[in-house]
Amino acid sequence: MRLPLTLPPPTRAIDLVTLGENSLDLVAVVEPGVATASKQPLRDFRLEPGGQMATAALGSARLGLRTRYIGVFGTDEWSTRARAPLDAAGVEVVATIRRGIPGRMAVILVDAAGERTVLERRDLALVLAAVDVPDAAIVDARILLVDATQPAAALRALDRARAAGVVSISDVDQVTPDVDAILSRVDVAIVPEPFVATRTATTDLETGLARLTVHCRHAAVIVATRGAAGSLAWCNGQTIATSGVPVDVVDTTGAGDAFRAGFATALIHLGSEAPLEDILRFANVTGALNCRAVGAQAGLPTLAEVMARL
Repeated sequence: MRLPLTLPPPTRAIDLVTLGENSLDLVAVVEPGVATASKQPLRDFRLEPGGQMATAALGSARLGLRTRYIGVFGTDEWSTRARAPLDAAGVEVVATIRRGIPGRMAVILVDAAGERTVLERRDLALVLAAVDVPDAAIVDARILLVDATQPAAALRALDRARAAGVVSISDVDQVTPDVDAILSRVDVAIVPEPFVATRTATTDLETGLARLTVHCRHAAVIVATRGAAGSLAWCNGQTIATSGVPVDVVDTTGAGDAFRAGFATALIHLGSEAPLEDILRFANVTGALNCRAVGAQAGLPTLAEVMARL
């Protein structure tokens, strides 16, 4: 099956622009069976850059895309550390700076199986307004990827992308007041399996994807990520199940962000005329390989590593 999408030509300056969250994560790897109201040892503790859209931008750059990131930063050391990997990888950063404001941070508890619990803090001043998104930063791209953490900016970017023929992808994982507005504008909706159940009030994933089409009226494909089980896509009234990729899981943080980076990269490298099954397989491998290391970004694979597992 092929996607009913047409990518803008490669003559555009940027392959992928991402808009949304960046973070510095305090990752704590805990012993099995950690309980509250107790003192427990840590197996590992690290400060790692993260954030959904920063991670997707970095992951795409590592896979060879010309990448741009649009986001808001504070002025503390944590903001500097969150941005550093993007600059080092050659990602073009369009930054709005909030003076005197601390950057977004999260405490991530990772258990023995690599599953995580995220405790986040974001200052209310870390808001990216619609006016903070330059039209020029959107219209010269081939693909736009947005999350739902900066809804006003995301909606502005999605409207500009549609007018300019830029293919758009979502990264939403919670039902928020603005999530339907975002989903209604994207060409590719990628959501985690629990989101489908919550938004559509059914535990049957295939039924949920069919129901989600009401909210994703422009989407050529809706993809539910399923962790180790792979993914399930809905396209033209048909489902495509893609198996998970076996890896030695250390930490699942950032796996969904890497999946989206892989999806965008496959669209660019293989072309929208490629079989959707091949695009999903590439995305699954990218997401799985990112689980090899602690933190959202430490395990992001290179193109050679992904190709070796296809």
